[in-house]
Amino acid sequence: MAAALTLYELAGADAALRFSPHCWKTRMALAHKGLEADRLPWRFTEKDAIAFRPGAGAGAGA
Repeated sequence: MAAALTLYELAGADAALRFSPHCWKTRMALAHKGLEADRLPWRFTEKDAIAFRPGAGAGAGA
């Protein structure tokens, strides 16, 4: 079963290296609470991947 949360982690040229300390803190907080999240690499040039889209979130169309 896929995790209900998605964590976009800032990555460099190598997607395996996530260098944002803010993402590290978030991962530690989620682990402390026993929550799982899908971890996806994200780069500054991929702004469309996390852009806000009205009506595209949970409960859309309800």
